[in-house]
Amino acid sequence: MKIEYVASLISSAFALEALALKPGNVHPFTGIRNNMLYEDFVLTANIAQPYITRCIRRGYYHRRTRALFADLIRRALEKVLISTGSNTCLGSLLLIMPISYGVGMILATSKRLSDIKLLLEKARETVLASTVWDAIEFYRAVRKAMPSYIRRTDDVGEQVNVWDPQYVKKLLEKGEGLGIILEKTCPRDMVACEAVTYNLTLETTRFIEKRLNIHGDFRRAVTEAYLHILSENIDTMVLRSRGKEIAVYASRLASEALSRITGIDDESWMKVVRLVDEEFERKGICPGSTADIIVAALAALLISNHNKPYTIYKVL
Repeated sequence: MKIEYVASLISSAFALEALALKPGNVHPFTGIRNNMLYEDFVLTANIAQPYITRCIRRGYYHRRTRALFADLIRRALEKVLISTGSNTCLGSLLLIMPISYGVGMILATSKRLSDIKLLLEKARETVLASTVWDAIEFYRAVRKAMPSYIRRTDDVGEQVNVWDPQYVKKLLEKGEGLGIILEKTCPRDMVACEAVTYNLTLETTRFIEKRLNIHGDFRRAVTEAYLHILSENIDTMVLRSRGKEIAVYASRLASEALSRITGIDDESWMKVVRLVDEEFERKGICPGSTADIIVAALAALLISNHNKPYTIYKVL
Protein backbone atom coordinates (compact mmCIF):
# COMPACT_ATOMS: atom_id res chain seq x y z
CA MET A 1 0.00 0.00 0.00
CA LYS A 2 1.38 3.39 -0.95
CA ILE A 3 2.09 5.74 1.93
CA GLU A 4 0.98 8.68 -0.20
CA TYR A 5 -2.45 7.10 -0.65
CA VAL A 6 -3.03 6.66 3.08
CA ALA A 7 -1.80 10.23 3.66
CA SER A 8 -4.40 11.50 1.20
CA LEU A 9 -7.14 9.71 3.14
CA ILE A 10 -5.98 11.18 6.45
CA SER A 11 -5.77 14.71 5.07
CA SER A 12 -9.29 14.38 3.64
CA ALA A 13 -10.61 14.34 7.20
CA PHE A 14 -10.07 18.11 7.49
CA ALA A 15 -12.48 18.78 4.62
CA LEU A 16 -14.99 16.04 5.48
CA GLU A 17 -15.34 17.30 9.06
CA ALA A 18 -16.19 20.78 7.83
CA LEU A 19 -18.98 19.43 5.59
CA ALA A 20 -21.29 18.68 8.49
CA LEU A 21 -23.64 21.12 10.20
CA LYS A 22 -21.87 21.66 13.53
CA PRO A 23 -23.27 24.43 15.76
CA GLY A 24 -20.71 27.15 16.39
CA ASN A 25 -18.20 25.86 13.86
CA VAL A 26 -17.60 26.25 10.14
CA HIS A 27 -19.77 24.31 7.72
CA PRO A 28 -20.93 24.95 4.13
CA PHE A 29 -24.11 26.69 5.33
CA THR A 30 -22.23 29.50 7.08
CA GLY A 31 -20.59 32.64 5.82
CA ILE A 32 -17.32 33.72 7.37
CA ARG A 33 -17.01 32.54 10.97
CA ASN A 34 -13.99 33.26 13.20
CA ASN A 35 -12.25 34.48 10.04
CA MET A 36 -12.79 31.05 8.45
CA LEU A 37 -14.81 29.63 5.58
CA TYR A 38 -15.47 26.06 4.47
CA GLU A 39 -13.05 26.63 1.60
CA ASP A 40 -10.24 27.19 4.12
CA PHE A 41 -10.63 23.61 5.29
CA VAL A 42 -10.45 22.28 1.73
CA LEU A 43 -7.15 24.14 1.34
CA THR A 44 -6.00 22.85 4.72
CA ALA A 45 -6.57 19.26 3.59
CA ASN A 46 -4.40 19.78 0.53
CA ILE A 47 -1.67 21.69 2.35
CA ALA A 48 -1.40 19.18 5.20
CA GLN A 49 -1.04 16.10 2.98
CA PRO A 50 2.73 16.23 2.25
CA TYR A 51 3.50 16.76 5.94
CA ILE A 52 1.26 13.83 6.87
CA THR A 53 3.11 11.76 4.26
CA ARG A 54 6.43 12.63 5.88
CA CYS A 55 5.08 11.69 9.28
CA ILE A 56 3.92 8.28 8.06
CA ARG A 57 7.37 7.70 6.55
CA ARG A 58 9.02 8.54 9.87
CA GLY A 59 6.90 5.93 11.60
CA TYR A 60 7.52 3.38 8.84
CA TYR A 61 11.29 3.74 8.81
CA HIS A 62 11.60 4.51 12.56
CA ARG A 63 13.54 7.61 11.70
CA ARG A 64 14.92 9.23 14.83
CA THR A 65 14.78 12.97 14.58
CA ARG A 66 15.01 15.47 17.42
CA ALA A 67 11.23 15.84 17.27
CA LEU A 68 9.13 12.81 16.39
CA PHE A 69 6.25 14.72 14.83
CA ALA A 70 5.66 18.22 16.28
CA ASP A 71 8.01 19.94 13.83
CA LEU A 72 5.64 18.71 11.09
CA ILE A 73 2.69 20.19 12.99
CA ARG A 74 4.48 23.52 13.04
CA ARG A 75 5.50 23.43 9.38
CA ALA A 76 2.05 22.40 8.16
CA LEU A 77 0.41 25.07 10.30
CA GLU A 78 2.74 27.77 8.97
CA LYS A 79 1.75 26.92 5.39
CA VAL A 80 -1.93 26.85 6.31
CA LEU A 81 -1.68 30.27 7.96
CA ILE A 82 -0.02 31.70 4.85
CA SER A 83 -2.57 30.12 2.50
CA THR A 84 -5.80 30.73 4.42
CA GLY A 85 -4.94 33.50 6.86
CA SER A 86 -6.63 31.43 9.57
CA ASN A 87 -5.80 28.85 12.21
CA THR A 88 -7.92 25.99 10.92
CA CYS A 89 -5.95 23.07 12.31
CA LEU A 90 -3.69 23.53 15.35
CA GLY A 91 -5.70 21.20 17.58
CA SER A 92 -6.57 18.70 14.88
CA LEU A 93 -2.93 18.46 13.75
CA LEU A 94 -1.95 17.62 17.32
CA LEU A 95 -4.19 14.56 17.03
CA ILE A 96 -3.59 13.75 13.37
CA MET A 97 0.23 13.71 13.27
CA PRO A 98 0.63 11.00 15.95
CA ILE A 99 -2.04 8.96 14.14
CA SER A 100 0.00 9.33 10.95
CA TYR A 101 3.19 8.23 12.70
CA GLY A 102 1.28 5.25 14.10
CA VAL A 103 0.08 4.34 10.59
CA GLY A 104 3.72 4.13 9.53
CA MET A 105 4.57 1.82 12.42
CA ILE A 106 1.66 -0.47 11.59
CA LEU A 107 2.51 -0.61 7.88
CA ALA A 108 6.11 -1.51 8.75
CA THR A 109 4.95 -4.56 10.71
CA SER A 110 2.42 -5.70 8.09
CA LYS A 111 -0.42 -5.49 10.63
CA ARG A 112 -3.88 -4.48 9.53
CA LEU A 113 -4.84 -0.83 9.32
CA SER A 114 -8.46 -1.84 9.79
CA ASP A 115 -7.92 -2.21 13.55
CA ILE A 116 -8.87 1.26 14.83
CA LYS A 117 -8.05 0.41 18.43
CA LEU A 118 -4.51 -0.65 17.48
CA LEU A 119 -4.09 2.45 15.35
CA LEU A 120 -5.03 4.77 18.20
CA GLU A 121 -2.85 2.84 20.64
CA LYS A 122 0.12 3.45 18.34
CA ALA A 123 -0.80 7.15 18.13
CA ARG A 124 -0.88 7.36 21.93
CA GLU A 125 2.48 5.57 22.18
CA THR A 126 3.92 8.11 19.76
CA VAL A 127 2.76 11.05 21.87
CA LEU A 128 4.09 9.50 25.08
CA ALA A 129 7.45 8.81 23.38
CA SER A 130 7.78 12.42 22.20
CA THR A 131 10.85 14.46 23.09
CA VAL A 132 11.54 17.87 24.56
CA TRP A 133 12.04 19.02 20.98
CA ASP A 134 8.46 18.03 20.22
CA ALA A 135 7.48 20.28 23.11
CA ILE A 136 9.57 23.14 21.72
CA GLU A 137 8.17 22.71 18.22
CA PHE A 138 4.60 22.58 19.49
CA TYR A 139 5.15 25.74 21.52
CA ARG A 140 6.44 27.35 18.33
CA ALA A 141 3.28 26.24 16.52
CA VAL A 142 1.05 27.73 19.23
CA ARG A 143 2.99 31.00 19.11
CA LYS A 144 2.47 31.08 15.31
CA ALA A 145 -1.25 30.34 15.55
CA MET A 146 -1.81 32.79 18.43
CA PRO A 147 -5.14 31.25 19.55
CA SER A 148 -7.16 33.84 21.44
CA TYR A 149 -8.11 31.40 24.22
CA ILE A 150 -4.46 30.91 25.26
CA ARG A 151 -3.61 34.07 27.14
CA ARG A 152 -0.34 35.42 28.46
CA THR A 153 -1.98 35.78 31.86
CA ASP A 154 -3.08 32.12 32.12
CA ASP A 155 -2.06 30.37 35.33
CA VAL A 156 -0.01 27.38 34.10
CA GLY A 157 1.45 26.45 37.46
CA GLU A 158 4.93 24.94 37.17
CA GLN A 159 4.64 24.55 33.41
CA VAL A 160 6.42 26.87 31.02
CA ASN A 161 4.13 29.60 29.70
CA VAL A 162 3.98 29.42 25.91
CA TRP A 163 4.39 33.20 25.71
CA ASP A 164 7.50 33.29 27.89
CA PRO A 165 10.38 34.79 25.84
CA GLN A 166 12.69 32.20 27.44
CA TYR A 167 10.40 29.25 26.65
CA VAL A 168 13.03 27.26 24.69
CA LYS A 169 15.65 27.56 27.43
CA LYS A 170 13.14 26.70 30.15
CA LEU A 171 11.73 23.71 28.27
CA LEU A 172 15.24 22.35 27.69
CA GLU A 173 16.04 22.79 31.37
CA LYS A 174 12.93 20.82 32.37
CA GLY A 175 13.60 18.22 29.67
CA GLU A 176 10.01 16.99 29.53
CA GLY A 177 8.62 15.47 26.35
CA LEU A 178 5.47 16.88 24.78
CA GLY A 179 3.44 13.93 26.06
CA ILE A 180 4.28 14.73 29.68
CA ILE A 181 3.34 18.38 29.16
CA LEU A 182 0.06 17.43 27.51
CA GLU A 183 -0.82 15.10 30.41
CA LYS A 184 -0.31 17.99 32.83
CA THR A 185 -2.47 20.20 30.61
CA CYS A 186 -5.42 17.77 30.64
CA PRO A 187 -7.51 19.63 33.23
CA ARG A 188 -7.73 22.74 31.04
CA ASP A 189 -7.47 21.40 27.47
CA MET A 190 -9.55 18.48 26.15
CA VAL A 191 -7.49 18.14 22.94
CA ALA A 192 -4.27 17.85 24.96
CA CYS A 193 -5.99 15.22 27.07
CA GLU A 194 -7.21 13.42 23.96
CA ALA A 195 -3.67 13.28 22.54
CA VAL A 196 -2.53 11.16 25.48
CA THR A 197 -5.58 8.87 25.56
CA TYR A 198 -7.49 8.93 22.21
CA ASN A 199 -10.49 7.67 24.20
CA LEU A 200 -13.01 10.10 22.73
CA THR A 201 -11.66 9.48 19.23
CA LEU A 202 -12.28 5.75 19.56
CA GLU A 203 -15.73 6.31 21.08
CA THR A 204 -16.63 8.74 18.29
CA THR A 205 -15.66 6.31 15.51
CA ARG A 206 -18.00 3.74 17.02
CA PHE A 207 -20.77 6.31 17.44
CA ILE A 208 -20.52 7.42 13.78
CA GLU A 209 -20.57 3.82 12.55
CA LYS A 210 -23.62 3.09 14.70
CA ARG A 211 -25.54 6.10 13.39
CA LEU A 212 -24.57 5.31 9.78
CA ASN A 213 -25.98 1.81 10.20
CA ILE A 214 -29.26 3.36 11.37
CA HIS A 215 -29.88 6.05 8.75
CA GLY A 216 -26.95 6.02 6.27
CA ASP A 217 -26.55 9.81 6.22
CA PHE A 218 -22.86 10.70 6.67
CA ARG A 219 -23.27 14.41 7.34
CA ARG A 220 -26.04 13.75 9.83
CA ALA A 221 -23.91 11.10 11.58
CA VAL A 222 -21.06 13.59 11.96
CA THR A 223 -23.44 16.23 13.31
CA GLU A 224 -24.83 13.73 15.80
CA ALA A 225 -21.34 12.67 16.87
CA TYR A 226 -20.40 16.31 17.41
CA LEU A 227 -23.50 16.89 19.55
CA HIS A 228 -22.82 13.66 21.42
CA ILE A 229 -19.27 14.69 22.36
CA LEU A 230 -20.36 18.19 23.32
CA SER A 231 -23.32 16.94 25.37
CA GLU A 232 -21.08 14.73 27.51
CA ASN A 233 -17.99 16.95 27.75
CA ILE A 234 -17.25 20.59 28.47
CA ASP A 235 -15.50 21.99 25.41
CA THR A 236 -12.40 23.58 26.91
CA MET A 237 -12.04 26.09 24.08
CA VAL A 238 -15.47 27.44 25.00
CA LEU A 239 -14.61 27.24 28.70
CA ARG A 240 -11.41 29.26 28.26
CA SER A 241 -12.86 31.81 25.88
CA ARG A 242 -16.41 32.28 27.22
CA GLY A 243 -16.38 30.97 30.80
CA LYS A 244 -17.92 28.05 32.69
CA GLU A 245 -21.54 29.19 32.55
CA ILE A 246 -21.54 29.48 28.76
CA ALA A 247 -19.61 26.21 28.37
CA VAL A 248 -22.16 24.33 30.47
CA TYR A 249 -24.99 26.04 28.54
CA ALA A 250 -23.45 24.86 25.24
CA SER A 251 -23.32 21.28 26.47
CA ARG A 252 -26.94 21.45 27.63
CA LEU A 253 -28.17 22.76 24.27
CA ALA A 254 -26.20 20.03 22.47
CA SER A 255 -27.75 17.35 24.67
CA GLU A 256 -31.26 18.68 24.10
CA ALA A 257 -30.75 18.91 20.33
CA LEU A 258 -29.35 15.38 20.10
CA SER A 259 -32.26 14.02 22.10
CA ARG A 260 -34.74 15.76 19.79
CA ILE A 261 -33.23 14.72 16.46
CA THR A 262 -32.57 11.08 17.35
CA GLY A 263 -36.19 10.18 16.71
CA ILE A 264 -36.60 12.27 13.54
CA ASP A 265 -36.55 10.27 10.31
CA ASP A 266 -36.71 13.10 7.77
CA GLU A 267 -34.75 16.24 6.87
CA SER A 268 -36.44 18.29 9.60
CA TRP A 269 -33.60 17.31 11.97
CA MET A 270 -31.56 20.04 10.32
CA LYS A 271 -33.99 22.74 11.49
CA VAL A 272 -33.38 21.73 15.10
CA VAL A 273 -29.61 21.89 14.70
CA ARG A 274 -29.70 25.18 12.80
CA LEU A 275 -31.53 26.81 15.72
CA VAL A 276 -28.69 25.72 18.01
CA ASP A 277 -26.17 27.00 15.48
CA GLU A 278 -27.87 30.39 15.42
CA GLU A 279 -27.86 30.53 19.23
CA PHE A 280 -24.17 29.63 19.37
CA GLU A 281 -23.37 32.33 16.84
CA ARG A 282 -25.32 34.93 18.83
CA LYS A 283 -23.43 34.06 21.98
CA GLY A 284 -20.02 33.64 20.35
CA ILE A 285 -19.78 29.94 21.22
CA CYS A 286 -17.23 28.00 19.14
CA PRO A 287 -16.64 24.43 20.34
CA GLY A 288 -13.42 24.05 18.37
CA SER A 289 -11.97 21.33 20.59
CA THR A 290 -14.98 19.12 19.86
CA ALA A 291 -14.47 19.65 16.13
CA ASP A 292 -10.79 18.65 16.44
CA ILE A 293 -11.81 15.28 17.87
CA ILE A 294 -14.23 14.77 14.98
CA VAL A 295 -11.32 15.27 12.54
CA ALA A 296 -9.29 12.59 14.34
CA ALA A 297 -12.23 10.18 14.35
CA LEU A 298 -12.87 10.66 10.62
CA ALA A 299 -9.19 10.11 9.87
CA ALA A 300 -9.28 6.85 11.84
CA LEU A 301 -12.40 5.72 9.99
CA LEU A 302 -10.89 6.54 6.60
CA ILE A 303 -7.71 4.64 7.45
CA SER A 304 -9.57 1.59 8.71
CA ASN A 305 -11.68 1.56 5.53
CA HIS A 306 -8.73 2.25 3.24
CA ASN A 307 -9.76 -0.41 0.72
CA LYS A 308 -13.17 1.26 0.31
CA PRO A 309 -12.94 4.67 2.01
CA TYR A 310 -16.23 5.81 0.46
CA THR A 311 -18.05 3.45 2.79
CA ILE A 312 -17.79 5.96 5.63
CA TYR A 313 -19.91 8.48 3.73
CA LYS A 314 -21.80 6.36 1.18
CA VAL A 315 -23.96 3.56 2.55
CA LEU A 316 -24.85 1.24 -0.31
